[in-house]
Amino acid sequence: MKLEEIADNLQEAVQRYSDLPLNDVLELSEVLRILDVNLSAMVHVRDEYYKKFQSVYFNSESKTEAGKNREAEMKVPELDLVRKILRHYSEVQSSIRSQISLRKNDVK
Repeated sequence: MKLEEIADNLQEAVQRYSDLPLNDVLELSEVLRILDVNLSAMVHVRDEYYKKFQSVYFNSESKTEAGKNREAEMKVPELDLVRKILRHYSEVQSSIRSQISLRKNDVK
């Protein structure tokens, strides 16, 4: 999967989550599954962009680490986006897990 496709899938899952009643454990579990699958794919995408970032960094003609880093960040901005996506959607994942746990405890 590509970055754009994964990002779209994650956004759709969050939209679905926002429209759900919080007591619908089955649907919450399905949204969580979609997040899990897409975040797993995103980790592989991150590795691809990290390799590109490293290549730019190590092939940079800049004399300083800061300069090499700036150049790599400019030429591979997707890596920063992927990091933000992973961080944000991991928090959403945790929130959904908490909701599911709360609802399961309510049923007992």
